[in-house]
Amino acid sequence: MHAHGVTGTIKNTLDWLVGHPPFACKPAAVFNPAYQSHHADDALKEILRTMSADLIHGACVRIPVIGSGVGRKDILSRPEFSSALAAAHAAIVAHVQAAARRVAGA
Repeated sequence: MHAHGVTGTIKNTLDWLVGHPPFACKPAAVFNPAYQSHHADDALKEILRTMSADLIHGACVRIPVIGSGVGRKDILSRPEFSSALAAAHAAIVAHVQAAARRVAGA
């Protein structure tokens, strides 16, 4: 995230997907490692909603890793990070299972 918005690289990637019909309705989660970047976080979610992504709200989390002094190998050993990641993972699993049940029942 950059200057209150989505970075050019991410925006460019999403721009390539806008006209790609198979992207629509795909489950999506947003993990934000910089807790203070709420403007960019909100902007990315709005872009994904506009692109018809199936945004999994319980899996969109801000985990303040940046500036915490914790390296990538140690993130899961810290309860404040691992619990948020576990909750997001559980939300993704529940969302995908519910979608599978809807398809099976249709």
